[in-house]
Amino acid sequence: MDQDIIRKFILDYLSEKPDAADSLRGIAEMWIKRQVVEAELDNVEDVLKSLVAEGILGIRCRDGETEVYALAKKYKNELRNISISS
Repeated sequence: MDQDIIRKFILDYLSEKPDAADSLRGIAEMWIKRQVVEAELDNVEDVLKSLVAEGILGIRCRDGETEVYALAKKYKNELRNISISS
């Protein structure tokens, strides 16, 4: 990851939580990783929708509102046969 992006993530985090303090590992895992995940949510959502459309993943609602994704039953024993390029 580019150092300018890391710098931006750190400063963005501190702008939200100016009293935050953490170790090197804590900053990498909690501050930066969290922002990377948030930045990638749209891409992850697109891939999940594609896997659902292909029937590889199933989707259900947990607690009445949270969507949960899981491997479709028919693929439980065949995961090795699912191509990364499909």
